[in-house]
Amino acid sequence: MRLFTVAGRRLAYANSQQRQCEATAQRAPSSYCCAGIHPATTLPIVLEVGTNPPALLDAPLHLEWRYERVRGEEYDAFIEQFVTAVEKVFPNVLLQWEDFAKDDTRRILDRYRDRILSFNDDIQGAVAITLAGWLAAVQR
Repeated sequence: MRLFTVAGRRLAYANSQQRQCEATAQRAPSSYCCAGIHPATTLPIVLEVGTNPPALLDAPLHLEWRYERVRGEEYDAFIEQFVTAVEKVFPNVLLQWEDFAKDDTRRILDRYRDRILSFNDDIQGAVAITLAGWLAAVQR
């Protein structure tokens, strides 16, 4: 199995796409190793869908796509194309949706729940840690 970390929302706030890739790549190895996933089987991916702050759109050193953030049906179609391509090339992949807006994350998780193995650590990871802590506390 391969695990791909797919980064989303933070691009609107990052100063450069390279920093987003670096941040995603740096966080991944330690957390994956703890889960028994070898880092060589992982791949950080950044989906570039634009940004909204005018200061970033007009900044001469802004390296990302210089268009307003894609939303709605166009955004969902882009995610669909991405998931379809990943399924075709890596049918047993696990997608970790990282730094997506809460509304987008919920919609993505609901849409692909029965189609591709995926999770969002901001939603599901936080709940799992909270539950683990609660279970450990009540067992004492």
